[in-house]
Amino acid sequence: MPVKKVPDEPTRAEVDEILWEGEALLETFLERNPELRPEWKYYGPKHGWSLKVFRKKRNMCFVGREPGAIAMGFVLGERAYDHLLTLDLRPALRETVEGAKRFPEGRGIRLILKGEPDLEDAQVLLEVKGSS
Repeated sequence: MPVKKVPDEPTRAEVDEILWEGEALLETFLERNPELRPEWKYYGPKHGWSLKVFRKKRNMCFVGREPGAIAMGFVLGERAYDHLLTLDLRPALRETVEGAKRFPEGRGIRLILKGEPDLEDAQVLLEVKGSS
């Protein structure tokens, strides 16, 4: 049985399904951070496509679907996480950060981006992760 070759990137329809109405927010985030490089990864038929965002070779965040928005997932090491808690964060972001579960690879923080305040929160997480 021949192995089906996966293309290097998802089709436009697949991108629309993944990013949905949040694609403009992602574009704004990437325009503000031109050093970032988005890269599509295929994780098999069960999980499908995922968008990872890199700075050089370092994975900075994951981007996924959220109805009417996009979701961004950041994994922060303990030093970066502790630094983040010292900052003056919006109450919603502080609550999300303080509720982040601890995993062996770090603390997972998931943001739902619907507008400018959420983009600013993502920027804070990116800067903290990038400085650690």
